[in-house]
Amino acid sequence: MIDNDRKWGVLSALRQFVAAILRNAGRQALVSILLMILSSVSEGIGLTMFLPALQLAGFDLFHQGAPGRYVSLVLSTISKVRGGGRLPLTAVLATVTVMLVLRAAFIRLQEVYVAKTVYKFATRMDVRVYESVLSAEWGAVTRYRSSDFMHLLTIEHERLFWATTNFLALVSGTLSACLYISLALLLSIRLTLLLAVSGGLLAIVLHRKTARVHRAATQASTETSRLSSDVQSHTWEQ
Repeated sequence: MIDNDRKWGVLSALRQFVAAILRNAGRQALVSILLMILSSVSEGIGLTMFLPALQLAGFDLFHQGAPGRYVSLVLSTISKVRGGGRLPLTAVLATVTVMLVLRAAFIRLQEVYVAKTVYKFATRMDVRVYESVLSAEWGAVTRYRSSDFMHLLTIEHERLFWATTNFLALVSGTLSACLYISLALLLSIRLTLLLAVSGGLLAIVLHRKTARVHRAATQASTETSRLSSDVQSHTWEQ
């Protein structure tokens, strides 16, 4: 019963957290997730050029089944775009280099935009906390220690920052995984299902350990909050 109550509490907190993000930085959060997905996809696009480069470097991939058909398709397409003729290795390597440079620039843009989005959301939450404290009745404020407010505006602010960053990464990672799984199903349904079943079994096996880690992290967070408040109170009393 306690575990069920805890699960519902976590789900309720998660819903409130997502609603707060959408309400205070919804458009920026969606753009950040899109940029993170495109960043992951751009890595896959860059990797698609390595097989053709290996073929031009002397490795025979034409007789390797699906990879050979893919290499043949890419090289023939590029050859048609160039107007025919044998494609030199330097052209493919130059293409890969340009793609890597563009991807690095894109990742930098994505990181800056995500940081701005998270900072904007965390700042708005801080402003709401300040407004709540200022508009609260004095009797309600005096029921809390000053160290509690200090902890809320310092430690909890940092936790909110990292929680938002990890949440955006989780959403973009999940969507990217769905995209890659869809592509994998097109290539080999049986192998993809085998890997999916293996991943599901691994998640089931590690479920209890994951639950223990979650409980330990929650307890550590609570104890850290209490210890921080006690230390600050003792310091100010001195």
